[in-house]
Amino acid sequence: MRIDPDAYLSDETMRWCDRAMQQLGHPQPPLANEFLPAIRHFLVPPWYRQLRVLARDHIDGGEAPELAIASKPDNRALWQARQEVIAEMRNEVDTFRLIEGGDLNSDDEEDGDWDY
Repeated sequence: MRIDPDAYLSDETMRWCDRAMQQLGHPQPPLANEFLPAIRHFLVPPWYRQLRVLARDHIDGGEAPELAIASKPDNRALWQARQEVIAEMRNEVDTFRLIEGGDLNSDDEEDGDWDY
């Protein structure tokens, strides 16, 4: 199973929502424009009201699948990789003098305007 870090719904819940949207005659993903018509008054479309009723009935009925938000992705492996990059960067030598700001360890006040 591939983890989508931007997912808000669990896979089972998303499949349930897709089926419910088909049942309601709204097979395409919802668009923000459907909630903001041209006159710029907020609108709750009828299909959305019906979807809420279906979801509440599904939850109250205790039917499968259990509707849920997506679990938080496990990013420990990704975090470890980032830590390795940070450690590698700290060990690099600036052979081309690309770091600006001079020697931060010196006490001379040549760069009086800089506040480190």
